[in-house]
Amino acid sequence: LYIQNYSCASSSCLVLRKWIFDPDREQQLCQKDPLFRQFVFHQAVSDVNEGRLKCCQKLYQLKAMQNEGNAEEFLEMSRKMSGYNEIAFPPCSCPTRKSGDVIMVVRFASLLLTSDPPSDEMQVEISWDDIVEYHVDEGGRAFQFSFKREEKRAKPIKLFSNYAEYMAECFAQILFERQVASNWKPTRLITETVESSSSENCTEVPQEGA
Repeated sequence: LYIQNYSCASSSCLVLRKWIFDPDREQQLCQKDPLFRQFVFHQAVSDVNEGRLKCCQKLYQLKAMQNEGNAEEFLEMSRKMSGYNEIAFPPCSCPTRKSGDVIMVVRFASLLLTSDPPSDEMQVEISWDDIVEYHVDEGGRAFQFSFKREEKRAKPIKLFSNYAEYMAECFAQILFERQVASNWKPTRLITETVESSSSENCTEVPQEGA
């Protein structure tokens, strides 16, 4: 087991990263657990330095604050940056797209699909409330989800990717966090195992009022 560092960039390295998308829940956990806050702070520093967060004009200010004494202020600024608590998957081929690939970005607020290379004119933002079901397909080689549209049938989207299982896990985690968000309390930790989708079974997303 190797831990990734500045002197080792082998593909066999493992990187330990937080598994949370809800920024409000993360902030509450940071207030409760100093060790967790320290971990989140160091990951945020790494994300800033490696360009995962789109800091623009605040980049110089953030780099000047990269010490644990400024952790709370640093994290407060970082959470407002594009890319924070987001996962952008590598370009995927999509049968419904005639030309080019699709980039899927999962985040707590919404699901984003954009073209490769990214273009503001070719972006589709999907509310998590509109996700009907999702599953891993093609023997683990593809991920498919369906979302509802106003006065139309639900539309399926299939993405061929080596990260199909990971995509399903991200969907499950975000939907779980959104489900418990309204009941989340700073003094209460909610732990629950969320089963990832298998290649044989679809995961249906519970709808309000069901």
